[in-house]
Amino acid sequence: MENFYSSRNSVHYIHKLFEDFVSNHPDINYDVYEIASDFVVPNVLNNITEIGLVRASIPQYGALETFPYEKDDIVAVIPKGHPLSKKTTPIEIEEFHGIPLAIPFDISNTVYTVFGQHAVAYNVAIITSINETAIEWARTFNTIAIIPFSDADTRHTMDMVIRPIHDPGMYISSVFLIRKDRELSFAGKLFLEEIGVLK
Repeated sequence: MENFYSSRNSVHYIHKLFEDFVSNHPDINYDVYEIASDFVVPNVLNNITEIGLVRASIPQYGALETFPYEKDDIVAVIPKGHPLSKKTTPIEIEEFHGIPLAIPFDISNTVYTVFGQHAVAYNVAIITSINETAIEWARTFNTIAIIPFSDADTRHTMDMVIRPIHDPGMYISSVFLIRKDRELSFAGKLFLEEIGVLK
């Protein structure tokens, strides 16, 4: 039995990771659990699940082996009527000064760190659990959402302006996690090999 913990953007990962695997291996049974990234690490560490997937800063635990999977840029999602929507170049961190922001929890540490490096006081109006809520907050209150952008977010932003943010630290990685001292099951190893994580 393969146990696999997924974090946010689950619909994206269901299609990207599981469609081919399920089709190619209909005899393999596994459980997929969707929980916040903060709970994925302890569940892998405590052998509750075999494989974890987080979309957050890469966890630094000596007992875990990490496999970076995807990297998403963190962007500004801006309503079309907002003054910054007219910019055609990447937005500087300093331009966010005083503007209420909506950000999902999984990038909050990254945002706070980058803003701190620029000595810019951030004005976070809301911290959300998912990108869609941050986008809706920006749309409703004519402010800005700062989110890690992937194909899964495209349908929620068709009436918004997407602008890159000018800082090399504004990205987030999706990372697979396993315990170093635990041998992977046949199914777990096969899964990670087929998606290109294990060579």
